[in-house]
Amino acid sequence: MNLQLQKLHQDFCRKQILNNCTPRTIKWYRNSFEYYAKATKTRKIQDITQYHLEIFFFEGITQRKWKDTTYMSYYKAIKSFLRWCTEEGYFEVNPIEKISKRKGKNQYIPEYYSKEKVRSILSAVTSNYQNDRFLFVRNYAIISTLIHSGIRKNELLRLEEDSFDFEQKVLSVKASKWNKDREIPITDNLAIALKRYVIERNKKQPSSSQLFISHTKKKITEDGLNHFFNNLSELVDFKVSSHRFRHTYATMLRRAGVDLKTISRLLGHSSIQATLIYSHVVDDDLIDTVNSKLPKFI
Repeated sequence: MNLQLQKLHQDFCRKQILNNCTPRTIKWYRNSFEYYAKATKTRKIQDITQYHLEIFFFEGITQRKWKDTTYMSYYKAIKSFLRWCTEEGYFEVNPIEKISKRKGKNQYIPEYYSKEKVRSILSAVTSNYQNDRFLFVRNYAIISTLIHSGIRKNELLRLEEDSFDFEQKVLSVKASKWNKDREIPITDNLAIALKRYVIERNKKQPSSSQLFISHTKKKITEDGLNHFFNNLSELVDFKVSSHRFRHTYATMLRRAGVDLKTISRLLGHSSIQATLIYSHVVDDDLIDTVNSKLPKFI
């Protein structure tokens, strides 16, 4: 990538870091644009035109056989950068603006855990860590927090000992994206799991204010959390991830009749557009009800 273009993208990434974007998002921005610049041999910002972009996306679909999710990943990353460039005066009109989002034949449906799989995960935590009281209550509390709040992985890692108000039954989540702090109601089951963990945590007299700590009294790291998820995945024989818990939380709320606007606020989405992926959810009980109540004509 040309040094001028590289510096420009670095300035964009620096701005996003100031806006509280996560390291993972910044890495996505960088990798996506570097791939675009290399594939199209883009050397300077003036090279980026609507036609130039259309060729890139066309070849992605026809030659590289992109899935719709791949197309949209590059589209969103490049559009964010070009929107910033337009705001900074490098373009009069964003060159990607007239290139439409790809509407695939199959709408993306988020993967989530069934009740049976959630029980399997909790059962695996109980059986695998029963000889270590601290790890058992901590890991059980981690899974309970994810399934009952839908927070992101980095938000979980940033929770502090005073993030939970047990009297008000509220979890305070510090902004990690889009500068939006939020409060999430906590269930009785989550409160029980957390209180049990806090007792064991305080016995260690931790050196960190972070809520979830390791045996060494320091805050648990992302690598440590990923290691825990990988171990669980082997035990239950399916993938365990924080984001799938997030989808499960939203899906359960939707099935319970909670409107999309409320779910969007609880998830910390910047726009309800991001929450529309849960509009497909139909309660299985509702299907059974319709099948049993409608007359059978055949």
